[in-house]
Amino acid sequence: MRLARNPRTIVQLVFLILILAMLESNALADPKDLTPCSGSPITSRNADISQVQWLPVTPSPGNPKLSMYRQGVGAPTIRIPDMPTHRADQITIVNWNVHEGNARIRDFIERYLWKDRRVDFVMLVEEAFRTGPDVPPTYDKETKIPKRIGQPNSDEDIIRVADCEHLWLYYVPSMRNGKQTGTASQDRGNAILSTMLLSNFRAIELPYEHQRRVTLGATVTLSNRDSIDVFAVHLDTSKEFSKGWILTGNGARETQMQAVIDSTRGLAGLDHVVITGDLNGGGGAVTVLDHIVKQTRCPGPTFQLLGVFPVTLDHVFVRLPSTWQTGSCERPKDKWGSDHWPFTLPLIPPQLNN
Repeated sequence: MRLARNPRTIVQLVFLILILAMLESNALADPKDLTPCSGSPITSRNADISQVQWLPVTPSPGNPKLSMYRQGVGAPTIRIPDMPTHRADQITIVNWNVHEGNARIRDFIERYLWKDRRVDFVMLVEEAFRTGPDVPPTYDKETKIPKRIGQPNSDEDIIRVADCEHLWLYYVPSMRNGKQTGTASQDRGNAILSTMLLSNFRAIELPYEHQRRVTLGATVTLSNRDSIDVFAVHLDTSKEFSKGWILTGNGARETQMQAVIDSTRGLAGLDHVVITGDLNGGGGAVTVLDHIVKQTRCPGPTFQLLGVFPVTLDHVFVRLPSTWQTGSCERPKDKWGSDHWPFTLPLIPPQLNN
């Protein structure tokens, strides 16, 4: 067989081999480190998902492949805890790509965020997964289904995490998580976990580049009645292989980020905004958003390609009045089972920093 002589094709094949090797080498979560579901009985309940507002994107992401992804997923989930939360002297923003159930989210909450005392937090999550009756047990042959990465631990189902820790949850799936059917069916997408009340639920289906991606937005109401609008973003790694794949990935991500900006009308009227996510790099996506909401520098790297090469894929952007205080963005030493490091950013509202 004669190898293709097109330099771009050769580069794409090399990167494909590297990425496949990386996916096969990722370590899974260690079940022995998982904490049992404890505390008060779980009394969370579902909220009406008609509250979710799907923001239009211009131009419309009318690619037929998007509908092929939609066929394999269930509706969004909003969970409301019946357990009251405690007021704290700061709010911690957390961003984390949890690697489809391989991250030990509850351990991270209980042993890191709440190690010394319970603090209010908002966790913006990428690659969360869901199982159960909300996920279609079967799918049509036309449905586009990505490979399930690793073996997600059922205790890290994003609904179970929220219920066990008595958290608010807003979850919207982007795609099915593997070809399994029946009780093994799963979907995956972005989520927002919060100790504080969530409302004004928004979803943005991004223009199709390589896979279906949905950005989430919600309003977080603090115990002192201040509020923050938060957005969880996960951009594509590349375009489709026939359109340049990773060699044109930067342009793909810039297009998707611009869609987030346009669909929210440039975040007009939002004075308290935090946007975080796995942007799968820097470049154009960071630049276009930084013009509107300034990037906050966090320690890197946030990911190691092939477990060796350090890269920063995850970013945070903050717009707050000067009366707020922003602490130092920190990255724990441990990945807590994921292939991405989480990072935390403390925020202190004016009523609490006096």
